[in-house]
This record gives sequence, C-alpha cells and structure tokens, in this order.
Amino acid sequence: MNRNEMFSVLKSNIETIVEVAEGKEIQETDNIVYDLGADSLEVVAVILRTQKQLKIEIPPAKLSQIEKIKDLLDLFEKTTSY
Repeated sequence: MNRNEMFSVLKSNIETIVEVAEGKEIQETDNIVYDLGADSLEVVAVILRTQKQLKIEIPPAKLSQIEKIKDLLDLFEKTTSY
C-alpha cells in the first residue's frame, strides 16, 4: 500500500472518530491534537483502527513520538505488515 492510500485510510478514520471542525481539510502537516482537536483517547482509537486496517503494528514506544499526521504516516511506511 502506498503513502496516499495509507493517508486515505487514516483520514477516513480521523473523520469517523474525531469531531473535526466542519470544512477543515485534513493535511499531513496537521497536528492531531492541536489542529484537529483530538483528545488522547481519540488518538489511540484512530491509531489502533488504522493499524488493524493496514495490518501493521507499531511498537508503543514509537507512538509517543507522534505529533503530526506526517509522523504517523512515516511510521506506517517503515512498519512491516504482520
């Protein structure tokens, strides 16, 4: 799966789980918490759902480094499917 496809899955999950401001276009440069308004539980839900759909698993220690959607996509790209 390429980066654009991963972004599409992630974006769909964010739109489903996080109450993003209407009209807000989700970008790779967005901060998940500050720009999109996700709380910590929503961030975890988005990550878990996306990992399941992409059939990948990111070590929990690496998740603490995520601030922007780009960071998450970078980890998804580096992670091997299970």
